[in-house]
Amino acid sequence: MTGFGQVGDLSLRTVNGRFLEIRLHTPREWGELEAEIRTRVQSQVARGTLDLYVNRSKSGSSTPLHFELNVEAAQRYLAAAKELARKTKVSGEVSLTQLLQVPEVLRTVHEETLSAEKKRQILKQLDQALAKLDLERRREGESIRRELKSLLQSLRQVLKQVSKMAESSPEDLRARLKARLERAGAESGVDEQRFHQELAILVDRGDIREEIARLEEHIKAYAALLDQKAAVGKSLDFYAQELLREVNTIGSKTQNAELTRQVVLAKSIVEKIREQVQNVE
Repeated sequence: MTGFGQVGDLSLRTVNGRFLEIRLHTPREWGELEAEIRTRVQSQVARGTLDLYVNRSKSGSSTPLHFELNVEAAQRYLAAAKELARKTKVSGEVSLTQLLQVPEVLRTVHEETLSAEKKRQILKQLDQALAKLDLERRREGESIRRELKSLLQSLRQVLKQVSKMAESSPEDLRARLKARLERAGAESGVDEQRFHQELAILVDRGDIREEIARLEEHIKAYAALLDQKAAVGKSLDFYAQELLREVNTIGSKTQNAELTRQVVLAKSIVEKIREQVQNVE
């Protein structure tokens, strides 16, 4: 799920994703904290892409600095300047300001280590930002939960219609087979036993009772998952695929136009469920 949380210089952003990906955009001196940061994020976020940003303009100003002098480089530069003056017969002195501008004479060094207190502050900010992020994601999650329950109820209503049609399906097949034979003018010459054998084959091929029963069980399982507080995104994704599988199987077996219409409606609902599930952790 998408979300945002910020405390001080540290901010977190998440977007939807099937798996967890943590991307850290932090100063180099934070390297020693990377493992701990990832551990804390993983304890709060199960799926999605999370980006952690640090306001470098602020954090950089508090980074300890020191300067390194390269006296040997300065001496070589002075010696070279005197040699140049002697050979060109140009007089002049090198000032301290000029000397400090020579590359490698004075080097600014950023401290690459964090104090214990700074580490504590960073991790405290991270925990606070994660708490804010979690609050935003929970709000979105509740909205998605309501939408999924509504879609699930719509699927139940369609399944009721499909079940009613399945009850009358054998008689419909019998009537259609008989009508087909009558149109061909061959009913009188058809063996009764052969007729019932062919009918039994057609009924068996079009029997969707098992698929309906599995769909009912998947819907129950889906509803139970929606009431859980834990991260169930992957489970919901799995069951959404199973819902679509059973609906497709029913569609492949049906020869009834109205039943086909109900199957198309069911597929549309399941596809909406699958789309919403991608946003669930």
